[in-house]
Amino acid sequence: SDYEFYASGAVTLPVVATDAVKPFLANDVDNFWVYYCVGQNKDVANRFIGLPSVRNRVLGWQLFAFNVRGFLQWGYNFYNNQGSRHAINPFADTSVGGVFPAGDSFLVYPGPDGQPYESIRFRVFAAAMADHRAMRLAVEHTDRRTVMETIDPDRTLGFDRFNYDPDFYRRTREAINGLIKG
Repeated sequence: SDYEFYASGAVTLPVVATDAVKPFLANDVDNFWVYYCVGQNKDVANRFIGLPSVRNRVLGWQLFAFNVRGFLQWGYNFYNNQGSRHAINPFADTSVGGVFPAGDSFLVYPGPDGQPYESIRFRVFAAAMADHRAMRLAVEHTDRRTVMETIDPDRTLGFDRFNYDPDFYRRTREAINGLIKG
């Protein structure tokens, strides 16, 4: 996440924390990934249990708007304490023994026959990725400028600035679907 590592050539494909992305955008880096985890807890996207779902859903919009090449997902089903010394029960302990914010270490819960139960956070994250794919498809039916005007009409979207109104995302996704349908 340190821009200087990238600028020096030590890192050729940076994977940048979402709260450290500004220098990469300011320097027009066009081949980078982003991630979030325990440290990205203020003003940026994340999927902790205690956060509003829009802070999870906006990620797909940000990936599209800033041409981010990938997202590093950590914590799909980490059901251990810190250091993996023993297993935790994610139904009873959502914070890895109080070490991480609740929900940081897993998106799904263990279900019968090895089939996971999806959390609400998982479903919202899936919606964010579906939004991203729909935006990319809409570009094929229109153009990037039209899609950007649809998802960010006020040109205020950033990694640390986004709309907190859940209805905005539903309405705008319908508009994206309309662009695809023509």
